[in-house]
Amino acid sequence: VYAYNPTENTWTQFTDLPAKRFSIVAGGIDGKLYASGGNNSRTTYMAALPETFLSTEITQNTLENGENSIKIYPNPAKNSLFISKIGQNIEIINFSIYDINGRMLQNFSAESVKNGSGYQIPVAQFSAGLYLLRIKNANGNTVNKRLLIQ
Repeated sequence: VYAYNPTENTWTQFTDLPAKRFSIVAGGIDGKLYASGGNNSRTTYMAALPETFLSTEITQNTLENGENSIKIYPNPAKNSLFISKIGQNIEIINFSIYDINGRMLQNFSAESVKNGSGYQIPVAQFSAGLYLLRIKNANGNTVNKRLLIQ
């Protein structure tokens, strides 16, 4: 189990499960994110990710910045992820999707996924699981959003 710290742009490894598993499931309970690695027909192994992995952003999917914010929906996503800007002072240049191990899986230019006043990113090609969406603006600043794909 790994946790991503967007402030420091680092991944921290936590206690491994006792054996390799065929699937992983994640869900939130009382403000904590739990990930389960499956079972061995007798026991289900579960690990709680630390508070640094969670913020209000995972439940609200909106990053507030005064009158400007970015909203992603639906989350969890199945076929497409929509991104909208509230306020006009945000100039997005690209979106990147990372797996839980920190590997970039795909990068999209903002122009290539423009959809009216927002953006539409195809996600059907990704397996179900937890991902990181990194949004970069024209000033080089980034916003990280947790993304659950069904």
